Amino acid sequence: MKLHSLLAHARLLGQEIPGVQQVILRMDWRGLAGRMLMWDTTRVVSPVKVTDDCFVKTVTLLWADLRDDYFVALRRVALPIFSLFANAGWLDPDSWFTPELVEQEFGKLRVATMRLFDT
Repeated sequence: MKLHSLLAHARLLGQEIPGVQQVILRMDWRGLAGRMLMWDTTRVVSPVKVTDDCFVKTVTLLWADLRDDYFVALRRVALPIFSLFANAGWLDPDSWFTPELVEQEFGKLRVATMRLFDT
């Protein structure tokens, strides 16, 4: 949800900036050591606990990609984070992170206005 909110903001802002060519997102996650990937406080996505305390990544998105294929842009940002928690044979983010799953999880938040951009 946080990554979606950040990218949605970039997409909406980009629509107002003539000539925008790219969006650069720098992620600097701290305090990860010992954490598991969870949907919320009760639902575990992966029991794998991260050993490194921080994860730093910069992702450059072409404006056209963010504008025209929002979910592909979201995947480019989210998959590196999810891959930290990958569990061979059980959790493969490439296969389970789909638009349908994201919309389903948004629905569980009971926020009627939260949804992915239409392409």
